[in-house]
Amino acid sequence: MAVMLAHAALALYVVVRVYDTHGVPEDTVTTARATAERILRAADVSVRWATCPCSGPVGPVELMVRLSAATPDSEPASLGFSYVDLDRKAGTLATLFDDRVHALADAAGVDEGELLGRAMAHEIGHLLLGTRDHAPAGLMRGLWTINELERNRPWEWAISRKDGATMRQAVVRRMRAPAQPDSVIAGLPPQTAAPHTH
Repeated sequence: MAVMLAHAALALYVVVRVYDTHGVPEDTVTTARATAERILRAADVSVRWATCPCSGPVGPVELMVRLSAATPDSEPASLGFSYVDLDRKAGTLATLFDDRVHALADAAGVDEGELLGRAMAHEIGHLLLGTRDHAPAGLMRGLWTINELERNRPWEWAISRKDGATMRQAVVRRMRAPAQPDSVIAGLPPQTAAPHTH
């Protein structure tokens, strides 16, 4: 029975399309993907990566992460945001501000790719959880301080058991969804979605 449950957990995956519109160094993106993958794998959600532009519509188990620079209209001090449809409790598109990630990593003396990966996992978490709410602790908290980054305590960068279970349920729903979901174009928010800002 335990072997069957472990096998089922390994079968849960999302495909993440990465659109780099900011020219993030390849080694930084590689580290970020490895970090996000490790965090989500600890919650029993596997990640398969696609570097885009990609052809074809976004499938039910696909998410999009756009790497860009912050704009004057971006929420101050935010490392990124995700568009979440609160009615459907799901999202498809998240944006990370690599210039802000770079500045925070530099200020805290931490690896930029590691920080970017944590931010990716956080926003992917919002897309799967289908909420803009933040947890009181762990990766899904709303505020990350320089002191926390410097301390680097593992539990401060992990997904809680409760959130992990909710994410797995969301992945199962996505895997059972019809083959033709609502279309989403990178760079444009879904019409019914509300932005979440980290």
